[in-house]
Amino acid sequence: MKKIIIPVVAAMLAITGCSGANNGNNTANKTEGNGEAPVYCFVGGILAGSWENGQWVSHNDVDGNMDENSGHQYKIGEVLSVDGYNMWYNEELEGKGDTLIYYGGYGNDGMDNFSTEGEDGSRSIKMPVDKDSALAQLDFPQYAFYSRFSYDNDNFDNVSVSTDKNIAPENVNTKAKPSEASKNAIKEYLEKNGITTAPNLTQCFEADFDGDGKLEQIVAANTPKNENYVPSFVEDGTKETDGIGSYAVALFVDDNGSAKPVFSEIRPFEGEENAYMHYNQNIVINGVYDINGDGNYDVCIVYADWENGHVLVSAMDEKGDYQTVLRGNFGA
Repeated sequence: MKKIIIPVVAAMLAITGCSGANNGNNTANKTEGNGEAPVYCFVGGILAGSWENGQWVSHNDVDGNMDENSGHQYKIGEVLSVDGYNMWYNEELEGKGDTLIYYGGYGNDGMDNFSTEGEDGSRSIKMPVDKDSALAQLDFPQYAFYSRFSYDNDNFDNVSVSTDKNIAPENVNTKAKPSEASKNAIKEYLEKNGITTAPNLTQCFEADFDGDGKLEQIVAANTPKNENYVPSFVEDGTKETDGIGSYAVALFVDDNGSAKPVFSEIRPFEGEENAYMHYNQNIVINGVYDINGDGNYDVCIVYADWENGHVLVSAMDEKGDYQTVLRGNFGA
């Protein structure tokens, strides 16, 4: 069967992380700017967007538009004029990468004239890029631009940001055991949306995410799949069955047991041919960080479908609900 083999998805399959309304805009949660430098954010090797002048600016439309030209068009001089990107993994700082390594994408032809080719066919650009250079004037590719930051000859594509501030929550447990409240929350959420497929929790993060002094959990759940990553309920050509379907869900579970969706993609099974393609979605939480410094923690996610997907950042709004504020698209 055909599968996408790209750095983002390969990383997802090796790990065994939200979608909210933003009315299709590329900016949200506006506050007064404080004159600080923008914070650019990469998730899973894809530029998701930035926090600047007191607002989120998304690289691609947060409303689900997969068009390669949707969203905010950055210039290379904006994104790569910094001296490097701090690279985070499991809520720990791994180091600072001063070289962007990329593997292709749409609209990157002009970059090749300014980059160095590696033995593996990748290309690299050393930072900081001079803002007055010809390279700085080029558009930063908006679709399927897979990149990594180097650090001591190691490549990194989990979560990378252009700020030197500590963005990790204190005392976070990235491999926490899901509480009974979290298990029940996932089960009830699926049932509420008409899905009786068995809950399959794949990740659990535990910390004081909302600053109230109490522990909360953020959990991810994905449809059970076989060794070929095919959803188990379509493995043998299962006929349409009430309540069966696929899901990729992340929930924030408060200390009182109440839950709110961080990301939700649910598809009731309708008996299509080649169903393994339509139902082969997967979510991985790449980390939970305070990217904009507001004291609340933002969930960084990689979501993959059969031949496309996106990375995103979901942030808590003033009502305590999670909204997708940053997004970057990729695909075959």
